Amino acid sequence: MKKVIKEIRENLGDVDKLSSFMSGIGFSDSRRAAINLHNLEKGLKNQDIFNRLLSSILNCSLESPDPDMALNNLERFAAGYEDKDQFFIFASHHKDVLPLLILLFGSSQYLSNFLFSSPQENLAWLTGKDLLKESLSKESMLEYLRGLISARTSLNELKSILRKFRKKEYIRITLRDVLGYGTLAEITREISNVADVCLQIAYDVCNRDMVKRYGRPMYTDMDGDIHECSFTVLGMGKHGGEELNYSSDIDIMYLYTSEKGETTSGLLTNHQYYVKLSEMISNVIGDTTDEGFVFRVDTRLRPEGTRGDLACSLRSYEVYYESWGKTWERAALLKARPVAGDELLGRAFLTMIQPFVYRKYLDFTAINEIRGMKTKINQNLEVKGRDIKDVKLGYGGIREIEFFIQALQLLYGGKEPWIRERNALRALHRLAQKGFISYEEEGILSKAYQLLRRIEHMIQIVGERQTHVMPTDLRELTTLAKRVGYKDRDRYMAHEQLQKDYDYYTQSVRKIYDDLFREKGEEAEREKASDAEIIVGDVLAEDEAVLILSKYHFKDPHKGYRNVILLRDGAPFSHQTPRSRQIFLRIFPGFFRQITSSSDPDHALNNLEALISSAG
Repeated sequence: MKKVIKEIRENLGDVDKLSSFMSGIGFSDSRRAAINLHNLEKGLKNQDIFNRLLSSILNCSLESPDPDMALNNLERFAAGYEDKDQFFIFASHHKDVLPLLILLFGSSQYLSNFLFSSPQENLAWLTGKDLLKESLSKESMLEYLRGLISARTSLNELKSILRKFRKKEYIRITLRDVLGYGTLAEITREISNVADVCLQIAYDVCNRDMVKRYGRPMYTDMDGDIHECSFTVLGMGKHGGEELNYSSDIDIMYLYTSEKGETTSGLLTNHQYYVKLSEMISNVIGDTTDEGFVFRVDTRLRPEGTRGDLACSLRSYEVYYESWGKTWERAALLKARPVAGDELLGRAFLTMIQPFVYRKYLDFTAINEIRGMKTKINQNLEVKGRDIKDVKLGYGGIREIEFFIQALQLLYGGKEPWIRERNALRALHRLAQKGFISYEEEGILSKAYQLLRRIEHMIQIVGERQTHVMPTDLRELTTLAKRVGYKDRDRYMAHEQLQKDYDYYTQSVRKIYDDLFREKGEEAEREKASDAEIIVGDVLAEDEAVLILSKYHFKDPHKGYRNVILLRDGAPFSHQTPRSRQIFLRIFPGFFRQITSSSDPDHALNNLEALISSAG
């Protein structure tokens, strides 16, 4: 390589000769690479410094995931200096900065573009002490942002501050990621912290402006006392679990204390105030400006989805979940976390939803509904073709691991509080600790989850694309494999190792996933049969039988129990033979399975009783 670099150095002015050398050492578009190198050297006053750095430039580019992109971006970055010599002088005095820059330039075009905007300022920032070695705490992020905000900061200025902050943080986090300085858990927590602090600052500034305009929202409690209302932003999904990826939406819901009141000016009711505030926060974070967005905001997990109010009071949430809450909403709330605003109000929400999310009985219907959700995803994938490798939604992908965890948490979380854990990796460990899965299954699922999430990250950092599909083009797949951390070996190339591991872990996940739903499905049928025998026997008081019927979603379990007794004993003054009673006791569990699997168990049982009664 030394000999080749010497020849490259001697021919920097001849693009044609350079091109042949660049092709020989590993650049795919050798002419483009030759032009990049020629332009880097062109017009320099101090040729000696560039010549000393040339070996590092080429070696670092070739070791990066995408050598062509790395060299092209380095040339664009240097061109952003008024005096290009200053860049190379700085790089020669700070030995670590060139490898960092080139690694980023060969990993993410999106983040490279941000560095081009202010090359000197960003380069000085990258050389900051301990920038990459340690995680940055949420408190440190908040302190930094609050130092940039004043009482006069406008919403447009706030938008710019938050967008620049997010991009800088993503550069720092990405470098920690590709250098292996942070675990998956640390990386996703830092990305989630960025979302948390941006929402907190957006709330602070937007609420300040709202109070100036409308006064403070006040409410009257049950004792007639007046208090100031509180407000909380609830993070859901990966945001709630502190598991955001580089291109995640943030799923959020807005919560306030009470609708029973108005602002001190009398201009708005509490509900109107907090809907306006929520709209402002969503716009500050989610609007696309010349500098992009902070995060895409998704508020569709709120009650009634897009048809529902953007912000709801604590009592409104409670009434909704008690009356109309669905299984998918229970699953969504497993990861709910207060991320901005009043944490005490957020905790009150979490306490309020516990009986809805975690049932005291074994709720096998949740298993079937979760399996149904994944079946719909599978059907969509079938339309696209099974050859597509979607690390999130595909067979054995991230979503199957998440559904696996959610199903067990919904099934057993009511009786075992220890497994009520938002974060996927920690939840898997707790499920193993309590014996709901084996430690072998935990190991496989944890390793699969970490690999799939890393692949997902490395797909997304290139251009901040919201995609989860592995490329089929060999060059793109090789580049992805190298970003993930694979290297070409004697026996296997990087992309072959990636495909081998992907196939092994997704097949392993699919087997564990299928085994769970098959086993729990059979267990559910056994549970139904067992409950049917108990209900129809003379062993329970009515109230106890009603409790069992309630868990199968009978709307009127008392009437359901009376129908069961009518089926067993017949109408008043009728007489059943011992043999007919025995036959009924034997076949009732089969009826019960069909009734409880129907969309309306009350209607099905009522019709069965009416049919048999009419037949005498």
